[in-house]
Amino acid sequence: MSAPIAPRRVSFDWSRTPLHWIPGEPTATRVINVLHLVLPAGERWFVKGFKEGLPLAGDPELLADVKGFMGQEATHSEQHAYVLDHLAAQRLETAHFTWYVDFLFERLLGERPPLHAPLPAREWLRFRLAVVAAIEQFTAVLGDRILAVGYSLAEHDKAVRKGLLPAWKDLGAAIPRYVRRSYHPSQEGSLSRAVAYLCSSPAARRAA
Repeated sequence: MSAPIAPRRVSFDWSRTPLHWIPGEPTATRVINVLHLVLPAGERWFVKGFKEGLPLAGDPELLADVKGFMGQEATHSEQHAYVLDHLAAQRLETAHFTWYVDFLFERLLGERPPLHAPLPAREWLRFRLAVVAAIEQFTAVLGDRILAVGYSLAEHDKAVRKGLLPAWKDLGAAIPRYVRRSYHPSQEGSLSRAVAYLCSSPAARRAA
């Protein structure tokens, strides 16, 4: 099964979101909030790298997927950035952390390789695109876990046992899958479940 990557201009009202937005689960809430600190800069970096890599996508179908991915990541970055404003309103200061994240993506992994790792421009671009691919694989692992949360909230135990957060063994098991030569992103998670979620998501339906 395949599905086109269609950027959806989703928007959310964060103003009434409580500090611990997973009820009774402050730890799980804070762990997931950390993703909001990393993702705005990371997803902007994704878009920049893929914009550079567009000439490498000779296949029309691949080119359409890349452009769809870029639009999707740009929207994600914007929405995650709004969450930072919401956290600031909750008196949670994030600038000291996001400074390091910005430095990582804009300087260490920017358009030019760092001085201690001189590489030809094409190889440096290929390396950065490979990093994006690896990150997206783990994003798929996390996304599959999030989609499954509805089936595990009935358990009364720690956040991992409830399915609110992935276990380390789940993340570790994703590594050998990814490094196999036969690996393909379509093997990760459930596309049908993701599409079903988009069909029922109020934000996605409004954007459509």
